[in-house]
Amino acid sequence: MDKLRLDRTQKIAFSRIISDLIEADFIVEESEMDFFEEIVDENSISEPMLVEAKKMDLAKAVSILKELDEERRKKIIECLKDLALSDG
Repeated sequence: MDKLRLDRTQKIAFSRIISDLIEADFIVEESEMDFFEEIVDENSISEPMLVEAKKMDLAKAVSILKELDEERRKKIIECLKDLALSDG
């Protein structure tokens, strides 16, 4: 996955959405966590940002990411799709 050009708030919002996606089926697979760690590393998402992401309302996270330009929204959607398929 290419690095997304996101500011701190956008990274927090993105983290909220990807963590919700992983937890959606109540089963966290190792492949999902590996993919998650790759996303976090490639996009310089820090531990404090991950903590803040858990406190952010999902609707707010979506609202923040909706404001991105079309190219970055497409990259995020592609990433979410890859994450959703990572557990087979």
